[in-house]
Amino acid sequence: MNLPVRPVFYEELDLIGFPELGFTYPKSDEPILWVAGRNYYYKGKKIATSKGGGYFEKIKLEIFTNERILEHMDIKLIIERNRDKIIFYSHDSIDFIRSTVEKYRNTIDLVTVSYSGGKDSIVVADLANRALDNNTFIVIFADTKMESPDTYRTINRFIHENPSIKFLKAEYEFEPLYYWSKFGPPSRTLRWCHTVFKTTPYIKTIRKYLKNNTPKVLTFEGSRAEESPKRSTYLPIHEGPKDICQINVRPVLYWSSLEIFLYILSQNLPLNPSYRQGYTRVGCVICPYTSGWGDYVSSCKLDEFTSPYLSQLLNAALIHGVEDVEKFINDGEWKKRSGGKYLNVELNKVTVTSTKDEITIKLSNPTSNFIFWLKAFRPIVYSDNQGNFEYKNKIYSITHSKQKNFETYKIQGEINNDVLFPVMRIANKAGYCIKCGACEAVCAYDALKIENKSIINEKKCTHCLNCINFVEKGCWVALSLRDSSGGNFVKETGSMDRYSTFGLRKEWLIQYLQKGDDWDWDEQNNKQGLGNKKVQSIKKWLSDSEFLQKSSKTSSELGKLFIKNNKPNDMFIWSVIWYNLGYEGNSPLIRWYQLEVQKGEYKKDDLIQCLSQFRGVDEPNRTDVNAINALCNLFEQSPIGFEMGMGRPIEIDHKKFYKKGQIGNIPDLVILYSIFRYAEKQKRKGLVVSELITTKDSTPYWVFGIEYNALKAVLIRLASQYPDFLYTEFSGNLDNIILSNEKNSLDVVKANMT
Repeated sequence: MNLPVRPVFYEELDLIGFPELGFTYPKSDEPILWVAGRNYYYKGKKIATSKGGGYFEKIKLEIFTNERILEHMDIKLIIERNRDKIIFYSHDSIDFIRSTVEKYRNTIDLVTVSYSGGKDSIVVADLANRALDNNTFIVIFADTKMESPDTYRTINRFIHENPSIKFLKAEYEFEPLYYWSKFGPPSRTLRWCHTVFKTTPYIKTIRKYLKNNTPKVLTFEGSRAEESPKRSTYLPIHEGPKDICQINVRPVLYWSSLEIFLYILSQNLPLNPSYRQGYTRVGCVICPYTSGWGDYVSSCKLDEFTSPYLSQLLNAALIHGVEDVEKFINDGEWKKRSGGKYLNVELNKVTVTSTKDEITIKLSNPTSNFIFWLKAFRPIVYSDNQGNFEYKNKIYSITHSKQKNFETYKIQGEINNDVLFPVMRIANKAGYCIKCGACEAVCAYDALKIENKSIINEKKCTHCLNCINFVEKGCWVALSLRDSSGGNFVKETGSMDRYSTFGLRKEWLIQYLQKGDDWDWDEQNNKQGLGNKKVQSIKKWLSDSEFLQKSSKTSSELGKLFIKNNKPNDMFIWSVIWYNLGYEGNSPLIRWYQLEVQKGEYKKDDLIQCLSQFRGVDEPNRTDVNAINALCNLFEQSPIGFEMGMGRPIEIDHKKFYKKGQIGNIPDLVILYSIFRYAEKQKRKGLVVSELITTKDSTPYWVFGIEYNALKAVLIRLASQYPDFLYTEFSGNLDNIILSNEKNSLDVVKANMT
């Protein structure tokens, strides 16, 4: 595994204790060492490695050399030796910037550069300045108000040195601690801070600057593939869904960290001083994505800025009975939060129950009006606490009553998931909205204004539900405060550990495809010594994959098709299994993993912790352990893990991880199968690509991780190869998918077998 390489300056060596171990070196502007991961190199030889670190743990050094006198690098010589390489990749990026602007020139309103004061954005801003006339783009800094003093100094230096470039600062209204008190601290699975602190102010600033509430913007940003597994899947140009109005361009996507630093040093650009202290990334002074290393540096250099946030974390942990609060913080337990655990806020504000003809919504101390948000779903006639609306040629009535501490709404009519799901999200918005503005930012039609008195312009509203579907549960606050006590609104998770500890194994599928309904389960138990638990596990996996009928445990029509075809090595069958497992009503465990677990690398213990928090239990128990053991066994014993890349087993520093997000072999036809299944659930054959991204359900994006542009490319191939199944409209702003009324998902399976 290649580790990012960066230069090491004397400030970092001072900070982590090199002088205490007898090392001497000059206090120079030039770097002293190189570091890859946690290994320090001097003149090509590893001389030290660092271990540990955290807010309450000092970094420890292990030394591998007797040499104690270090000299600074001859950085000019290094740059000269790499001159051709620097010129090549910088000019390549400059050409890419120019060609991209030219490509979109007639379809965009503005070109921007996203500038954070970090090394990557420093390079992107300089490349854009070299590639374009400085009056053809603007630079925008999204100020989270949690940046370090070094970052603000870097920003001010950029403004001073580039007076001819238009520079805007985007910031939100309140102080960060206010939002922490409302949302709870951000975590690796609840990254509300990026939306609220960066994306929303960024979009609002552009709208205000252009005096245009529906602009089309081309944004150059500093994302790099080397930074994370998720970013390694990025494309250089990402055209978001047509209703997001932003095209993200990544000119340094394939640059290494070393190349970034060499470019900065060669161009004498303002390097954020934080890098000299040893930070590997620059951002908020406290962040769930920092490592123990970054936490230690912050504890030494930014204590006065981090202490208010640490105090909030420590107090909440103490109140909830955490015995060793310093260990709790130091081990980053707060970074793993996926619900309202350890928060001093009211969690159970919304209860939604339903029958086949009625939805009942109970709201405890709601922060906004349910009827207001319902207008985003459908036009509504409402007065005197009652009203009605029409949906899919059916009429629904609404009544409202108010008690001392809560309000009740009842919606009566023919209730199905099409109505229930948006109503549940709307209930959350009514219960938890704090006017953060995130949903306003995703409204592409200027129909929603979140101010002192929020407004939906019914003439502009298209009922696209972007403001409802942009985040699970419809509201970032509701998601962040997800009930940790098993309250009524938390959806039943079903039997997560229904497979005992066993995953579906390839050898079992081979047996099933060979014998089908003639497979004698008792005989296999006796001959192979499977044991009753394994037999029951096999049946449940095949049933949840829709290969067996749930009632009779005999093969379904789908199962019979695959038995007839009998190709256990075909990735199509395994991809269908993976899709069907996560389909609503099948496997709660797989659906949780597909919809709730973000891309990244997870140890088994990480997944166990995430699942327990999702289920709303105080501590992981046997259910969580058994379920994750079965999931990891599935990844290890079938092509779903490694070949498909849904949970690829990997080893890092002699520890086993499961990597989600590095997509492997996913056949085009299974994408078509998944789209047909989604369309059949929605009961319509006309779709748009963007809804497959924004609707959190069993779609190619959520199940397989297929991003927007990659999905469009697959659909173009499918429309060409299977015109009797679908056609697409991708010209101009269209991204329509029209499926044949004569075909269904089983026909896709049959097409794969011909």
